[in-house]
Amino acid sequence: MKKEAKKNLIKILKVAAFLALSIIIVLPYLIQFSVYFHEKAHLDVFERYSVNAVYKADFKTTIYNFYFGDVGNLGHVDYDETQYNRLGKYQKAEINLAGLISDIEFLIIIVILICLVNISAFWRIANNKKVNLSLILALNWLLFIWFLALIKIIILNLVDFSGDLFQLIKYLK
Repeated sequence: MKKEAKKNLIKILKVAAFLALSIIIVLPYLIQFSVYFHEKAHLDVFERYSVNAVYKADFKTTIYNFYFGDVGNLGHVDYDETQYNRLGKYQKAEINLAGLISDIEFLIIIVILICLVNISAFWRIANNKKVNLSLILALNWLLFIWFLALIKIIILNLVDFSGDLFQLIKYLK
């Protein structure tokens, strides 16, 4: 019985280590990946309107900024304010909408990935194929925490006075 208890303890410790590492290390970089595409969407519209802009991010401080710093430090676009101020209100609105649309696209992609992981697992079970339950659970876990964290950041972006939604409202007045 002692061997079995030790074996179960090792399994529990492996799961706990995976959960901890996924939250502490993997999640901030998944969000960093999402932020990159959010800011890239802004950057693409800036380029379309010939506004000088550059994406800035510090990948060395991702974990610190995610937990202790400002999520805005995960990446942002610096742009020429003089060129930006020459844009019309609808062009400025388009710049802000680009980031919001990118976030929604990411949420949709994550939901599709969760569906694909689970559909493939159910298909394998239905066809009497071997299913790696640990892999299915791990993928579901990673996608789910990414989804939840991204929703939190999107909400912050929507309710913060410097976020995309308030900037959009400001320009459409």
